[in-house]
Amino acid sequence: MTTGAPKRLMRGFLACLMVLLCSFGLCGCDFGDLFKTTKDKPAAQTEQVAPAEGEGAQEGEEAKSSESESAKPASSESGSSSSSQSASSGEASSDPEPEPEPEPEDATISIHVLVDASNAGRGYFFDATVELNEGATVYDALIATGLSFGGNSEYVRSINGLAEFDAGKTSGWMYSVNGNVPMTPCGGYTLSAGDNVRWYYVTNYGDM
Repeated sequence: MTTGAPKRLMRGFLACLMVLLCSFGLCGCDFGDLFKTTKDKPAAQTEQVAPAEGEGAQEGEEAKSSESESAKPASSESGSSSSSQSASSGEASSDPEPEPEPEPEDATISIHVLVDASNAGRGYFFDATVELNEGATVYDALIATGLSFGGNSEYVRSINGLAEFDAGKTSGWMYSVNGNVPMTPCGGYTLSAGDNVRWYYVTNYGDM
């Protein structure tokens, strides 16, 4: 009688224990949680909090980078505007180059020229007005006629094929200005506007 009671008690205890185990299994309880100490729980919380802080730091860095990127265009725009202002100020400060002064034109004078060979029976070789530069001479007036001649500014020997001595030993070319016969070479007499120059052929030097 006495030996059977402890066995029944043991069986009853085991049966209760099995019921409890089954009930915990049905409820989805984790038996590992029952054996966790209070020291492990704060560590788990800190492990969960740490990633949150890391994410916050990453978000802060991203915000700073976005702010720096947004600030870059403003600085570049300000730099470009300042450079354009400096360029425009440089253009405004440059003085325009002065225009070159036109070269003065040479003044001209009108001279009437007559080349007379009537004493040699050849008539007039030339009778017209020519335009000469101011300061021209009687020799320049002869050149302006376009007639062929021989000689130089000191002495003219022939004009248009009619030469000295062709009509006698004392024949040749002479010139006068406004009816007067200057005793100077033709290249040394300076003309004035409106003068009348006459080149004429003489058969006798005394006929001048």
